[in-house]
Amino acid sequence: MRCIHRQSRYALATLIFTALSVTGASAGVIYSDNFSSDTVGSPPSGWFLDPGTSGVTDNVVNDTTLINEGNAVDFNETGASTRFMLTNFTSQSLAVGDSLSFTFKVAVATTSIPQYDRLFRFGIWNDNGTPVTVSGSSQTNFSDDKGYMDRLDVGAEPSGTLSADTYQANGSVSSLFNTTKSLGGSSSNAAYTLNDNNVHTLTITLTRTDANTITNAFTLDGLPTLTGTDGTAPTFSFDEIALGLTSPTSGLDFHVDDVSVTYTAAVPEPASASLVGVAVAGLFIRRRRRSEA
Repeated sequence: MRCIHRQSRYALATLIFTALSVTGASAGVIYSDNFSSDTVGSPPSGWFLDPGTSGVTDNVVNDTTLINEGNAVDFNETGASTRFMLTNFTSQSLAVGDSLSFTFKVAVATTSIPQYDRLFRFGIWNDNGTPVTVSGSSQTNFSDDKGYMDRLDVGAEPSGTLSADTYQANGSVSSLFNTTKSLGGSSSNAAYTLNDNNVHTLTITLTRTDANTITNAFTLDGLPTLTGTDGTAPTFSFDEIALGLTSPTSGLDFHVDDVSVTYTAAVPEPASASLVGVAVAGLFIRRRRRSEA
């Protein structure tokens, strides 16, 4: 009799594990960097500047005035070219219902913040097997990179103009920040700007909703999420993140910290959850009948 009960427990455990494996579970944070192990005064390990290094630095600093959580990256652009810092993480594919989020903290270090229209950009891409491994223009070619980005204003927002929006952003020879296709998620609310020296949290979340579609959701602090939809997604696998500026005319300095990429699997479907319930009930009845026999 004990053997039968033991077998029933094993069978129950197997059924539950199988059902949960089918529906998936959150994989949590798959990349993070708070720059705590990096050398102050040097670029952050594993991050690279592109499409060039002139007029920009990305050195690690001991941040005691802005984000104030220890080390941070001081991204200081003094020129007028598009510059961004990027890194890679282990490739993650999205099944229907899965999502991938890139989150970081940012604070503008410039005291008198100039006005720029959707100058600050950040996003998630697939580098298609050609990762950047050195800073500067010697390796610049993003033509095969596919992905998504969000944009927002820096400085005071002119009345009636867009302050933030969402895009499909496929790379070109010299940039990741191409506005390939507008996805519709946008706002002219002046709150969607980097117009002070406070710490802000930015997140882009990509969610696969069906066989062809990805949504791009942009959040800034606790403001309402701006969501755009791409019904012809160019890729469902991602391994690259980047953030930076597009051609500031008078330069801009900001600090970045607490970078993370989080993968979240699809929520278990009701039918799968029901399978677990049926399995439990069936084994319970079976065990009770055998006990009464």
